[in-house]
Amino acid sequence: MKITLRKKDSVTSIVLFLFNIFEEFKKEHSIKLNHLLGLIQYFNKSEVSVRTTLSRMVKSEILLNSRENNETIYLLTNKGMENIRLWNKALNRYFMRMELRQREWDKQWNLLSVINFNKSEYENLIIIEELAECGLREINNNTWITPHKIDEDIIHLLKSQNLSYLNFSGTFNSNLDIDSVINETFGINELRKKYFKFLTKIENNKDGLNVADPASLLPILFEIGWDFYDIATIDPVLPRELLNVWQGDQAANEMKIFRPKILSQISILFNNFYN
Repeated sequence: MKITLRKKDSVTSIVLFLFNIFEEFKKEHSIKLNHLLGLIQYFNKSEVSVRTTLSRMVKSEILLNSRENNETIYLLTNKGMENIRLWNKALNRYFMRMELRQREWDKQWNLLSVINFNKSEYENLIIIEELAECGLREINNNTWITPHKIDEDIIHLLKSQNLSYLNFSGTFNSNLDIDSVINETFGINELRKKYFKFLTKIENNKDGLNVADPASLLPILFEIGWDFYDIATIDPVLPRELLNVWQGDQAANEMKIFRPKILSQISILFNNFYN
Protein backbone atom coordinates (compact mmCIF):
# COMPACT_ATOMS: atom_id res chain seq x y z
CA MET A 1 0.00 0.00 0.00
CA LYS A 2 1.19 3.51 -0.78
CA ILE A 3 0.65 4.78 2.74
CA THR A 4 3.25 2.37 4.15
CA LEU A 5 5.97 3.79 1.93
CA ARG A 6 5.26 7.50 1.96
CA LYS A 7 6.28 9.07 5.19
CA LYS A 8 7.74 12.52 4.72
CA ASP A 9 11.47 12.77 5.37
CA SER A 10 11.88 8.99 5.73
CA VAL A 11 14.92 7.44 4.07
CA THR A 12 12.58 5.16 2.10
CA SER A 13 10.80 8.16 0.55
CA ILE A 14 14.13 9.85 -0.22
CA VAL A 15 15.47 6.71 -1.91
CA LEU A 16 12.35 6.42 -4.07
CA PHE A 17 12.62 10.13 -4.88
CA LEU A 18 16.21 9.63 -6.06
CA PHE A 19 15.22 6.65 -8.20
CA ASN A 20 12.52 8.82 -9.76
CA ILE A 21 15.11 11.53 -10.51
CA PHE A 22 17.53 8.98 -11.97
CA GLU A 23 14.79 7.63 -14.21
CA GLU A 24 13.90 11.16 -15.33
CA PHE A 25 17.47 12.08 -16.25
CA LYS A 26 19.16 8.77 -17.02
CA LYS A 27 16.23 6.55 -18.02
CA GLU A 28 17.64 3.97 -15.63
CA HIS A 29 16.18 2.06 -12.68
CA SER A 30 19.47 1.20 -11.01
CA ILE A 31 21.78 3.28 -8.81
CA LYS A 32 25.22 2.46 -7.40
CA LEU A 33 25.42 2.35 -3.63
CA ASN A 34 28.17 4.95 -3.50
CA HIS A 35 25.99 7.31 -5.57
CA LEU A 36 23.04 6.82 -3.22
CA LEU A 37 25.21 7.44 -0.16
CA GLY A 38 26.74 10.51 -1.77
CA LEU A 39 23.37 12.07 -2.62
CA ILE A 40 21.51 11.18 0.57
CA GLN A 41 24.15 12.92 2.67
CA TYR A 42 22.56 16.19 1.49
CA PHE A 43 19.39 15.12 3.34
CA ASN A 44 21.28 14.86 6.64
CA LYS A 45 20.73 11.13 6.94
CA SER A 46 23.40 8.93 8.49
CA GLU A 47 25.07 6.20 6.46
CA VAL A 48 23.89 3.63 9.01
CA SER A 49 20.23 4.63 8.59
CA VAL A 50 20.57 4.57 4.79
CA ARG A 51 22.15 1.10 4.74
CA THR A 52 19.51 -0.19 7.18
CA THR A 53 16.70 1.22 5.04
CA LEU A 54 18.17 -0.22 1.84
CA SER A 55 18.35 -3.64 3.49
CA ARG A 56 14.68 -3.38 4.53
CA MET A 57 13.67 -2.28 1.03
CA VAL A 58 15.40 -5.35 -0.40
CA LYS A 59 13.58 -7.60 2.10
CA SER A 60 10.31 -5.89 1.14
CA GLU A 61 11.12 -6.58 -2.54
CA ILE A 62 11.09 -2.89 -3.42
CA LEU A 63 14.75 -3.10 -4.41
CA LEU A 64 17.16 -5.77 -5.60
CA ASN A 65 20.87 -5.59 -4.91
CA SER A 66 23.76 -7.09 -6.84
CA ARG A 67 27.52 -6.82 -7.23
CA GLU A 68 29.09 -5.60 -10.45
CA ASN A 69 32.77 -4.73 -10.91
CA ASN A 70 33.21 -4.80 -7.11
CA GLU A 71 30.41 -2.26 -6.69
CA THR A 72 27.02 -2.73 -5.02
CA ILE A 73 24.13 -1.74 -7.24
CA TYR A 74 20.49 -1.35 -6.28
CA LEU A 75 17.75 -1.97 -8.82
CA LEU A 76 14.17 -0.81 -8.49
CA THR A 77 11.80 -3.79 -8.75
CA ASN A 78 8.38 -3.82 -10.39
CA LYS A 79 6.91 -3.34 -6.92
CA GLY A 80 9.07 -0.28 -6.38
CA MET A 81 8.24 1.12 -9.81
CA GLU A 82 4.54 0.59 -9.11
CA ASN A 83 4.79 2.75 -6.01
CA ILE A 84 6.39 5.58 -7.99
CA ARG A 85 3.80 5.11 -10.74
CA LEU A 86 0.97 5.50 -8.23
CA TRP A 87 2.62 8.65 -6.86
CA ASN A 88 2.81 10.16 -10.35
CA LYS A 89 -0.70 8.99 -11.18
CA ALA A 90 -2.12 10.91 -8.22
CA LEU A 91 -0.48 14.10 -9.52
CA ASN A 92 -1.76 13.44 -13.03
CA ARG A 93 -5.28 13.17 -11.62
CA TYR A 94 -4.83 16.55 -9.97
CA PHE A 95 -3.69 18.23 -13.18
CA MET A 96 -6.60 16.63 -15.04
CA ARG A 97 -8.95 18.25 -12.53
CA MET A 98 -7.07 21.52 -13.04
CA GLU A 99 -7.68 21.23 -16.76
CA LEU A 100 -11.40 20.67 -16.12
CA ARG A 101 -11.41 23.78 -13.93
CA GLN A 102 -10.47 25.86 -16.97
CA ARG A 103 -13.55 24.63 -18.84
CA GLU A 104 -17.18 25.51 -18.40
CA TRP A 105 -18.80 23.29 -15.79
CA ASP A 106 -21.85 21.31 -16.90
CA LYS A 107 -23.35 21.84 -13.41
CA GLN A 108 -23.72 18.10 -12.93
CA TRP A 109 -22.91 16.67 -9.51
CA ASN A 110 -21.83 13.06 -9.15
CA LEU A 111 -22.64 11.09 -6.01
CA LEU A 112 -21.23 7.70 -5.15
CA SER A 113 -22.81 5.60 -2.41
CA VAL A 114 -21.01 2.43 -1.32
CA ILE A 115 -23.31 -0.16 0.25
CA ASN A 116 -22.40 -1.82 3.58
CA PHE A 117 -18.97 -0.25 3.56
CA ASN A 118 -16.91 -0.22 6.76
CA LYS A 119 -14.44 2.67 6.57
CA SER A 120 -12.60 1.55 9.72
CA GLU A 121 -11.43 -1.75 8.23
CA TYR A 122 -7.73 -1.63 7.37
CA GLU A 123 -8.16 -3.20 3.94
CA ASN A 124 -10.55 -0.39 3.01
CA LEU A 125 -8.03 2.38 3.69
CA ILE A 126 -6.76 2.25 0.12
CA ILE A 127 -10.32 2.83 -1.13
CA ILE A 128 -10.68 5.88 1.11
CA GLU A 129 -7.34 7.16 -0.17
CA GLU A 130 -8.32 6.59 -3.80
CA LEU A 131 -11.63 8.41 -3.34
CA ALA A 132 -9.81 11.43 -1.91
CA GLU A 133 -7.16 11.40 -4.65
CA CYS A 134 -9.94 11.42 -7.25
CA GLY A 135 -11.48 14.54 -5.70
CA LEU A 136 -14.44 12.91 -3.96
CA ARG A 137 -15.49 13.94 -0.45
CA GLU A 138 -17.91 12.26 1.93
CA ILE A 139 -21.05 14.35 2.24
CA ASN A 140 -22.99 11.77 4.26
CA ASN A 141 -22.25 8.34 5.67
CA ASN A 142 -20.64 6.26 2.87
CA THR A 143 -21.79 8.76 0.24
CA TRP A 144 -19.18 10.78 -1.64
CA ILE A 145 -19.68 13.75 -3.94
CA THR A 146 -17.72 15.44 -6.72
CA PRO A 147 -18.52 18.04 -9.40
CA HIS A 148 -16.45 15.99 -11.86
CA LYS A 149 -17.13 12.68 -13.55
CA ILE A 150 -16.17 9.83 -11.26
CA ASP A 151 -12.87 8.23 -12.26
CA GLU A 152 -13.30 4.80 -13.83
CA ASP A 153 -10.46 3.56 -11.59
CA ILE A 154 -12.77 4.01 -8.61
CA ILE A 155 -15.49 1.88 -10.20
CA HIS A 156 -12.97 -0.83 -11.12
CA LEU A 157 -11.59 -0.78 -7.57
CA LEU A 158 -15.03 -1.19 -6.00
CA LYS A 159 -15.84 -4.04 -8.36
CA SER A 160 -12.53 -5.75 -7.65
CA GLN A 161 -13.37 -5.64 -3.91
CA ASN A 162 -16.88 -7.00 -4.58
CA LEU A 163 -18.43 -3.84 -3.15
CA SER A 164 -21.91 -2.77 -4.24
CA TYR A 165 -22.40 0.87 -5.11
CA LEU A 166 -24.85 3.40 -6.50
CA ASN A 167 -23.71 6.20 -8.80
CA PHE A 168 -25.95 9.27 -9.24
CA SER A 169 -25.42 12.18 -11.61
CA GLY A 170 -27.41 15.40 -11.97
CA THR A 171 -28.41 18.61 -10.25
CA PHE A 172 -29.82 18.81 -6.74
CA ASN A 173 -31.91 21.10 -4.59
CA SER A 174 -31.32 21.80 -0.93
CA ASN A 175 -32.58 24.01 1.89
CA LEU A 176 -28.98 24.30 3.13
CA ASP A 177 -26.59 27.13 2.34
CA ILE A 178 -24.74 25.64 -0.64
CA ASP A 179 -21.60 27.76 -0.15
CA SER A 180 -21.31 26.54 3.43
CA VAL A 181 -21.88 22.94 2.36
CA ILE A 182 -19.15 23.21 -0.28
CA ASN A 183 -16.69 24.86 2.13
CA GLU A 184 -17.26 22.29 4.85
CA THR A 185 -17.50 19.21 2.64
CA PHE A 186 -14.39 19.97 0.60
CA GLY A 187 -12.38 21.57 3.41
CA ILE A 188 -11.77 24.75 1.43
CA ASN A 189 -10.57 26.91 4.34
CA GLU A 190 -8.01 24.35 5.47
CA LEU A 191 -6.76 23.82 1.93
CA ARG A 192 -6.44 27.57 1.48
CA LYS A 193 -4.17 27.75 4.55
CA LYS A 194 -2.01 24.92 3.19
CA TYR A 195 -1.67 26.67 -0.17
CA PHE A 196 -0.67 29.97 1.48
CA LYS A 197 2.02 28.12 3.44
CA PHE A 198 3.23 26.36 0.30
CA LEU A 199 3.36 29.59 -1.73
CA THR A 200 5.35 31.25 1.04
CA LYS A 201 7.88 28.41 0.94
CA ILE A 202 8.19 28.73 -2.84
CA GLU A 203 8.80 32.47 -2.51
CA ASN A 204 11.43 31.94 0.20
CA ASN A 205 13.37 29.51 -2.01
CA LYS A 206 13.30 31.43 -5.29
CA ASP A 207 16.50 33.37 -4.64
CA GLY A 208 18.58 30.35 -3.65
CA LEU A 209 18.56 28.32 -6.85
CA ASN A 210 21.88 29.43 -8.34
CA VAL A 211 24.33 27.34 -6.32
CA ALA A 212 27.83 25.99 -6.88
CA ASP A 213 26.78 22.48 -5.89
CA PRO A 214 23.57 21.43 -7.70
CA ALA A 215 23.18 18.38 -5.44
CA SER A 216 22.36 20.74 -2.58
CA LEU A 217 19.11 21.54 -4.40
CA LEU A 218 17.85 17.95 -4.16
CA PRO A 219 16.42 18.35 -0.62
CA ILE A 220 14.62 21.54 -1.74
CA LEU A 221 13.12 19.77 -4.74
CA PHE A 222 12.12 16.85 -2.52
CA GLU A 223 10.49 19.04 0.13
CA ILE A 224 8.72 21.36 -2.30
CA GLY A 225 7.52 18.41 -4.37
CA TRP A 226 6.29 16.55 -1.30
CA ASP A 227 4.44 19.58 0.07
CA PHE A 228 2.80 20.21 -3.30
CA TYR A 229 1.80 16.55 -3.61
CA ASP A 230 0.41 16.60 -0.07
CA ILE A 231 -1.95 19.46 -0.95
CA ALA A 232 -2.68 18.79 -4.62
CA THR A 233 -3.79 15.20 -4.16
CA ILE A 234 -6.44 16.21 -1.62
CA ASP A 235 -7.58 19.28 -3.57
CA PRO A 236 -10.92 18.52 -5.27
CA VAL A 237 -10.16 21.42 -7.68
CA LEU A 238 -13.71 22.73 -7.85
CA PRO A 239 -15.00 24.39 -11.04
CA ARG A 240 -14.69 28.17 -11.27
CA GLU A 241 -18.48 28.43 -11.08
CA LEU A 242 -18.21 27.09 -7.51
CA LEU A 243 -14.90 28.64 -6.47
CA ASN A 244 -13.77 31.50 -8.66
CA VAL A 245 -10.66 32.69 -6.79
CA TRP A 246 -8.48 29.79 -5.69
CA GLN A 247 -4.90 29.72 -4.41
CA GLY A 248 -4.45 26.31 -6.01
CA ASP A 249 -4.33 28.02 -9.41
CA GLN A 250 -1.33 30.09 -8.36
CA ALA A 251 0.35 27.13 -6.66
CA ALA A 252 0.06 24.99 -9.79
CA ASN A 253 1.52 27.78 -11.93
CA GLU A 254 4.36 28.42 -9.49
CA MET A 255 5.18 24.71 -9.41
CA LYS A 256 5.30 24.56 -13.21
CA ILE A 257 7.91 27.35 -13.15
CA PHE A 258 9.84 26.42 -9.99
CA ARG A 259 10.44 22.71 -10.63
CA PRO A 260 11.99 23.12 -14.12
CA LYS A 261 14.32 25.80 -12.72
CA ILE A 262 15.64 23.38 -10.10
CA LEU A 263 15.81 20.53 -12.61
CA SER A 264 17.88 22.63 -14.99
CA GLN A 265 20.45 23.04 -12.22
CA ILE A 266 20.32 19.38 -11.22
CA SER A 267 20.79 18.36 -14.86
CA ILE A 268 24.31 19.82 -14.58
CA LEU A 269 25.00 17.35 -11.79
CA PHE A 270 23.85 14.38 -13.85
CA ASN A 271 25.58 15.51 -17.02
CA ASN A 272 28.90 16.05 -15.26
CA PHE A 273 28.93 13.29 -12.65
CA TYR A 274 26.68 10.44 -13.73
CA ASN A 275 27.62 10.08 -17.40
